[in-house]
Amino acid sequence: MDQTDAHSEDYLKYSVRLGISHLLLGNNSKALEQFNSVISQTNNDTLNIYRTHSINNIGKLYENQGRFKESIAEYQKARLLYQFYKDSFMVDMTIMNQGVVEKKQGKYKKAILNLTLSAEGFIRRGDDYQLSEVYTALGAIQERLGDNDKAMSFYRQSLEICIERKDLYG
Repeated sequence: MDQTDAHSEDYLKYSVRLGISHLLLGNNSKALEQFNSVISQTNNDTLNIYRTHSINNIGKLYENQGRFKESIAEYQKARLLYQFYKDSFMVDMTIMNQGVVEKKQGKYKKAILNLTLSAEGFIRRGDDYQLSEVYTALGAIQERLGDNDKAMSFYRQSLEICIERKDLYG
């Protein structure tokens, strides 16, 4: 990689991080502008990882805005690209994100399927932090479905992970 490529990569990385900062601060228009800038700069390189991160984060932005159909479409695009990279963590994250959106939509069967699929990946990888998030989401779904025993089981599993990690904020 020559110096120009390294500079470009650093710039793209910075641009994605800046977009995420705007997203976290609720500056959605600036976040979207930043992510779209990365996408346009990588237009000839559809497999660029920063382009993929931008697509994934646009999914989060749409989710935050309640634009669930568009959010799922972005998460699915990002998932396919992450699969190309063989980035199993990010594949599982996009599956989890899609499950969370489906939960918000009240599409509980689809949400359970995707959340369970992501949980399997987090278990394989030993990623307790994300697993506790999935268990909490699954517990909320079971509670909404009226199965309080299943809900409590998922909540208990999530809490056990948090206690084990000494992280009660999960």
